[in-house]
Amino acid sequence: MDFAWTSEQEQLRDTVAQFLEARCPTTHTREFMDSELGYDRSLWVALGRDMGLGGIHAPEEFGGAGLSYAETCAVLEQMGRALYSGPYFSSNVLAVNALLVGDSSQSQELSHDVVTCVHSSTVAFIEKSVRWDLKELECSEHDGRINGQKSFVLNGSGTDIVLVIARCRSGSGFGLYAVQEDSVGLSNETIRSLDLTRRLTRITLENVEASKLAEWNESKHQEFLDLALIALANEMAGGAQRMLDSALEYASTRVQFGRTIGSLQAIKHKCSEMLLNIELARSAAFCAARSVSDASERTKMASMAKAMASDAYMKVAAECIQIHGGIGFTWENDTHLWYRRAKSSEVYLGDAPYHRELYLQASGV
Repeated sequence: MDFAWTSEQEQLRDTVAQFLEARCPTTHTREFMDSELGYDRSLWVALGRDMGLGGIHAPEEFGGAGLSYAETCAVLEQMGRALYSGPYFSSNVLAVNALLVGDSSQSQELSHDVVTCVHSSTVAFIEKSVRWDLKELECSEHDGRINGQKSFVLNGSGTDIVLVIARCRSGSGFGLYAVQEDSVGLSNETIRSLDLTRRLTRITLENVEASKLAEWNESKHQEFLDLALIALANEMAGGAQRMLDSALEYASTRVQFGRTIGSLQAIKHKCSEMLLNIELARSAAFCAARSVSDASERTKMASMAKAMASDAYMKVAAECIQIHGGIGFTWENDTHLWYRRAKSSEVYLGDAPYHRELYLQASGV
């Protein structure tokens, strides 16, 4: 397998990086992370609609560009590097993926509005048990009404449409349902979390009217989870790279005992280990992005990518703070924002030991 981006993908990465550097500096993120939404909606619209990034991997009949999942992952890597706080991951990745996996005329119709950022969306699939597999699902639908509670919903507060995965009490199996954010009986509560730049919400549904978009089953759910893990792993690789860049920049300017600390062997070794971890994680995430069309390999590669990205991001973020010294722990320094994202992403959809176990199981070990 070729482990290098194509020239077109490199151009896409550079374009997104330049846009985010100009429009989404850390000062901008800090400004909006305490706002009601937690992000700048106009910036999200500019990325999704104006730049055409809203549905890169979605087929044209779903309103997308019809490119591969690798292009979406290339964009997410740069968003992770910039610590982008908007709903691109929740709406243009998770929600779009759910609609694509559902693959029905109803989901196709809705996807056009989500892809073009007319409506923001998110997927509610984790429940109070903090599990995300279908067998643990308690939220249920009966006669077009949903009852239950969903936890850890990304950007769930203020989103336009919530896609809910629920049991079908009026039929059999499971379904993907669309719920309007202002529906009677729907309430949400922001969950206090470590990551200040990515909101998590607890959504309660009490006899809420819902529109069924598609049938749902174990196979579809696994595909949805695999795609989410691969996307998250690529975003984490980008964040880890930013931490290395920050550490190198500080080490090359901080003078101690008459010399820059970057010239000290101990710091050189730290930075070398950071680079090694990042390259391993990036290669695994890249390989996983290329494997989405092969169901037999996708699940294994998704777990491997998430495990390696989780380890790498946490190690690199912690080492970055150590290299910065005392200033790395202060509120004024931006390093802690990436550390918070690293920890939040590490445990979201399973930590490294959990996914190493899944990889071994999928490999028949």
